[in-house]
Amino acid sequence: MEASPQILTSCRGITSDELIYLSSPYSGDEDDRYMLACEAAGKLMLAGYTVFSPIAHNHTIARVSCVPMDYAYWKRYSHIMLSHCALMAVLTLPNWEDSVGVSGEIDDARSVGLPIAYLDPDFEITADPNADVDAEVGHANQ
Repeated sequence: MEASPQILTSCRGITSDELIYLSSPYSGDEDDRYMLACEAAGKLMLAGYTVFSPIAHNHTIARVSCVPMDYAYWKRYSHIMLSHCALMAVLTLPNWEDSVGVSGEIDDARSVGLPIAYLDPDFEITADPNADVDAEVGHANQ
């Protein structure tokens, strides 16, 4: 897969000391989407990136503690986490455009000027964030 210049520009300069916010849709098939979010976060982490995935982080917390699982509950939490990130990456699982949570997170990222990258679900990553090499991660924000 060839990455577009926009995504390479978005990723360039992101180091292992900076946080990437991995947004992904959740509602519909929560357990499968949780696993896909974990897989994507793991790929980025194995490439040396520091990643926060609200789905990977909060799914188990919500299940174990009976915390609500809807975006309305998690919106403030997501906004705070986004404010600490250098890049937002959106995992483009089926129907991601219809996700209230992903849409809200994109709006929040844009409001603070955060660059946004869109990752195909089967993305491959070949970059070390501290090396002078770019990642092949899908298509970019237009």
